[in-house]
Amino acid sequence: MSLLVALVLAAATFQSTVPPQSAVPRGGAVFSGRVLEQGSGTPVAGATVTVIPFETAGGRARRVVTDDDGRYEIGGMAQGRYRVTARKDGFALMKHSQAIEVNLWPGEARDQVDILLQAEAIIVGRVLDPAGQPLASGLVLALRRELSPPAGTLDAHDGFVSAGGANIGERGAFRLAGLAPGEYYLRVVPRVSMLQRGGVTAATYFPGTANPAEAQPIVVAAGALPDEIVIPVAVVPVSQVFGIVTGRERQPLARAKVTLAMEQPTEDSSGATIPLAETRVDELGQFTFSNVAIGNYVLIVTNPDSTSQSSTPAIQTGDPAAQSNPDSGDLTHRAKLTVKQHTSANIRIYVPWPSGR
Repeated sequence: MSLLVALVLAAATFQSTVPPQSAVPRGGAVFSGRVLEQGSGTPVAGATVTVIPFETAGGRARRVVTDDDGRYEIGGMAQGRYRVTARKDGFALMKHSQAIEVNLWPGEARDQVDILLQAEAIIVGRVLDPAGQPLASGLVLALRRELSPPAGTLDAHDGFVSAGGANIGERGAFRLAGLAPGEYYLRVVPRVSMLQRGGVTAATYFPGTANPAEAQPIVVAAGALPDEIVIPVAVVPVSQVFGIVTGRERQPLARAKVTLAMEQPTEDSSGATIPLAETRVDELGQFTFSNVAIGNYVLIVTNPDSTSQSSTPAIQTGDPAAQSNPDSGDLTHRAKLTVKQHTSANIRIYVPWPSGR
C-alpha cells in the first residue's frame, strides 16, 4: 500500500468517527426529536422534556416543552453524555432505566431523538382507621416486587421497591397516578401511630395486613376507570426502642437529635425516607421511642448544626440488623433497626463526632 493511499484511508476513518461541525451554529451541539405516545405513535404536545448531564458534560439540567407536533429542540449543548426524559400528566412516569442516553460531539446536530410515553394507569381508594373512620394523615405507596433484590435488602424492605406514592387526603382518600400498567402492591404508612386495644396502628399492605407475605397485588390497565380500593389499617403489638448515642471519645453525645423513620427503595435505585417520630437525647446521651410497631426502620442521628449528607454509623445491639461506617466525618448518620414482637430494642450508636460538640 502506498503512503498516499494510507493517508487517504486514515483521513476517511477520522471523518467517519467525528461528526461534521459545519451543520451547527457556534453555540454548541443541538439535538431534537419528538415525544410520541407508545403504541399509537400520536404526538404528545405540551410534554416537558428534561435533559440532565452526566459528569462528563457538566452544567445544569435543561427543560423544554414540546410543540403541537410533539417536537422539541435543545441547542447550545456542550460535548458529553446526557440523560433525556419526558413527562406529562396522563402518562406514566419514566423510570430511570427508561431514560434515553445521548452522547454529543462538539457542534453536532442530531435529530430523531424520539421519546415514547405510555398512557398512565391510576389507583384510587380510601384508608380507614381501626374504628372504620377515614385515616387522617399518611402515605400510600405503590410497590413492585423486586425480581433480584440487592444482597441484604430483602428482609429490610420486604422485597419491594416503590413505583410511586401519594398523600392521604380528606376522608382518607388517595389517588396514585402516573403508574405504568401492571401489577402493584399497596402499602399504607400512617404518619401518626394510634394506640389501640392490643397494639398500635402500623404500616399496612392491601388488603389490610402488616405481614408483607399476606399482601395481595392489584392489576391496573392504562386508561381504565379504576375501582375504589379500601384499605383498613392493621393493628400490631408494640415495642419500645431504648438507646444511647456516644461520640468519638465514647462519651454521651447529649446534643444529638434522633429520628425514627422508614426507608423504601424506589425503581430508580434511589430511596424514599419517611420520618415517623423524633426526639432529643438527654444529658446521658439516652433516647427512647415508645409504642413502636413491629417492623423495619432506620434511626437517623443528627447533630443540631448538621447540613451534610447522611451516612451509616456504627451500631452495637444484639437484635437489630446494622451496618457500620465509623470513619465517616458527616454530621448525619443512619442505623438500620428491626423491631420484633414483644421485645424492647436496646441500642448503642457510635458516631465519629467529638463528644463535646
